[in-house]
Amino acid sequence: MNDQMFLGDLTPFLRPGLDYSVENAFRLIQRVLIAKLCGEPWKSHDLTNQ
Repeated sequence: MNDQMFLGDLTPFLRPGLDYSVENAFRLIQRVLIAKLCGEPWKSHDLTNQ
């Protein structure tokens, strides 16, 4: 979650003054949503160095 362009795109969707943590949100989405998807577990692959 180090893509500054992506993170900058999130800002307009947030309520002004909202205390928001990208890291906490990402962990929550992984735990609550992604973990429930069918299929093989997701494995991180850094595609930026290819």
